[in-house]
Amino acid sequence: MSQPSPKPWSMKWIVLFIVVALPLYTLVTLRYRKPPGQSHQPYQEARERAGVARVEAAGYTRIEASAIRPADIGLTRSGLDTPSAVVRKIPGGLPGELAESFARFAEIAPKLPDSLGEVTAPAVLTPPYPYQILYTCRLPTQSDLLGDIRVYIKDDRIAIITDHDPIPRELLSRSRDATVFLSIEASAFTPGRTYEITLVGAQTSKSWTMSVAAPPSPVTPAF
Repeated sequence: MSQPSPKPWSMKWIVLFIVVALPLYTLVTLRYRKPPGQSHQPYQEARERAGVARVEAAGYTRIEASAIRPADIGLTRSGLDTPSAVVRKIPGGLPGELAESFARFAEIAPKLPDSLGEVTAPAVLTPPYPYQILYTCRLPTQSDLLGDIRVYIKDDRIAIITDHDPIPRELLSRSRDATVFLSIEASAFTPGRTYEITLVGAQTSKSWTMSVAAPPSPVTPAF
């Protein structure tokens, strides 16, 4: 006596499986797929990790910061806290320990702007509001575009590094000058402390001090 043939799957179960599996496949693909034309490069990736470790070994920590190109520079400047810090021009180049850390690892070494132009930054940070800086930098050529902006902190010293990336020559930018509005969360700083901040350029840099306001003393109720 022959056994009955197994019943085929119901169509609703097949549809349910596709609905559940497709988003999961898409998520995994987008998360782990290499960009087009970019193959796995274990040697380069290992050197990048080693370079980051060397920077951290020098005592520097990279802190989160957000940067945008402001649409209205005058309006953005008027919204910054006052009084403004006294900004001074100093010789360019990375601070000594950062320069040494990046020297052996071209993979993560920054491509600095030539110089820094006008800088507007508050002299005092009042938590919990973020610390905001408006500045202009001059890129080496019109074939360069603003790239990643890194902020490193060590003790009471902060280095802000504005990177740039090349673009095809047929897509030249209108100007070598780029304006950046940078915002750093107050949680990155210690209340009551004063920091020396340096905006790093290749030929010239800009530097100023910023004090973080101490939290207000608790009010003792009167009886």
